[in-house]
Amino acid sequence: MGAFYGHKLFRLGRSFAALTVADVARSLSPYIESAGDAESFVASLIMSGDLNATLSHLSDGYSTLLHFSAAAPRSDIPQDTHVQAKLAQGVQLLQILTDSIKESSHALELSDDYIDHLKRNQRRAETFKGRASLSDEDIMGDIH
Repeated sequence: MGAFYGHKLFRLGRSFAALTVADVARSLSPYIESAGDAESFVASLIMSGDLNATLSHLSDGYSTLLHFSAAAPRSDIPQDTHVQAKLAQGVQLLQILTDSIKESSHALELSDDYIDHLKRNQRRAETFKGRASLSDEDIMGDIH
């Protein structure tokens, strides 16, 4: 998940020259829950060389500003094409899984037609049972 949010942060750097860490935290929620967590995450990316930026504390003593560099390194942060290729691979795997489940359901006779057949038979049995109990009550009523 860190790579996804690192990529998201990199994209913010393409749109903004600087952001407060609180704004970064809001942009990366729910992964980042507080400004302190965001500052730690950003600092780790800067120290590892994945993000070419600087952090500076503002004079109010509470806020931290993230300044993006114009030449941010792009090698370690996944590119859009790489992310798209991974998504396409995931879609293919899900399609294979879906097809396998359909085949298993059919092999186990859990197809829609079979389930509809079971429902019809259950309704018939309930209807017949209801008629049988009514005729039993009529017979018992005649005896008294």
